[in-house]
Amino acid sequence: MFARLAGILSPLVRLLEVYHYSVPMVVYGIIPMAAGGFCLLLPETLNVELQEITVIKNTINGPLGDQCCTEGTDNKS
Repeated sequence: MFARLAGILSPLVRLLEVYHYSVPMVVYGIIPMAAGGFCLLLPETLNVELQEITVIKNTINGPLGDQCCTEGTDNKS
């Protein structure tokens, strides 16, 4: 529903350039930043400490991508 509304309103935001040339850029910049901020209010992220670093773990046999095709097969050749 909101995608349809945005599709209708997005060409009209360009008309705000009449008032000042940077108004459309400000509108297109504030809306995504506000949406990202509101994501912190979702139940999954509310009062949860966010991760600062990402640690990639390698298994003894190599990266995890090597095991996807051999898992569950009995190749005894």
